[in-house]
Amino acid sequence: MKRMFSATIAVTAALGIIFSAAAPSRAAFKENIWAARPSAMGGAFSAVSNDVSAIFFNPAGLSQIERPEGNFGYTQKFMGLPNVTVGNMSAMFGYPAEKIGAFGLGYFSSDVSSLYSERTIALTYSAPIHKMLGTKTLKVGKRSMEFPKLSVPVYAGLNLKMLSINYNIGDDPRAARDPVFDGGQSAGGLAADIGFLVKPADKLSTALVIKNLISPNLAIGKDSDDKKASEAAPMEIGLGVAWRFGDFGTFEDFVAALDIANRAPKDGAAETNWRLGAESWFGYHRYAARLGINNTEIALGGGLVRTFGNLELQVDYSFALPLAVSDNSGHHRLSVTTRF
Repeated sequence: MKRMFSATIAVTAALGIIFSAAAPSRAAFKENIWAARPSAMGGAFSAVSNDVSAIFFNPAGLSQIERPEGNFGYTQKFMGLPNVTVGNMSAMFGYPAEKIGAFGLGYFSSDVSSLYSERTIALTYSAPIHKMLGTKTLKVGKRSMEFPKLSVPVYAGLNLKMLSINYNIGDDPRAARDPVFDGGQSAGGLAADIGFLVKPADKLSTALVIKNLISPNLAIGKDSDDKKASEAAPMEIGLGVAWRFGDFGTFEDFVAALDIANRAPKDGAAETNWRLGAESWFGYHRYAARLGINNTEIALGGGLVRTFGNLELQVDYSFALPLAVSDNSGHHRLSVTTRF
């Protein structure tokens, strides 16, 4: 059943994050649709992942970038919801290094009305396995010919992440007396993701991504046995598929994608999320239109690309309408990408 939140309930829920029991909510680090381009596709991006935002969707895809890329994005979630501000900021940089792959650095932050915040810093490495294996020489008649040892493009990627959370109790006397915060207001540690991307056919891409394969203890305070509480960012296992239709009519590089991900909290019920999206370019790859839907929102957006000498500038926007929250005008994301 859809939960319809009034502004008052939303504010109470935000405050409840701070004044809850020892372990943080299992919603910690649940946000996984950050950049505007993937967001407009409903988050169905793990088998696409051909720009720098692959860092947070599928690290394996980062090897697909051909030039250094930088991206900065900002998201205003639940815009217009009275007395509640939920904002996200992201920054990413990717650098391709010929046959050895690509390296990336990503930063993401989320803030709920200055009461609760999350931070992620990611170091990424992506390897084009098929290129690294090289070629083999075979004799065809009297001629010697070289063939790739692995004929199917295969990419593998790894994220090493620093996760941190912070509860801002400020000068609130009730929070100051709460023993939950006796040990501090923050927690954090190292986590890791792995990803794979395979192209078994010219138009087909498939993906496997495991997020938070290892995860730190993000709990504060103590449990009911007066021991250190324990709560990790839940592991998420996702599968993705993308089909590239290519060019037809006025459509350029048309692609449709589907992601299915299972998220399993240690002591809670697992949840399965699906995401479906499409993207097409127009005008010699200068304009983009995107549509997407998933089990929590409907999304759409577009992009604009301009070239200035060797510098390429891309601006993307997405709008997502939540399906379970009322009294707001949705999520608005803006991303700026540069290639040089």
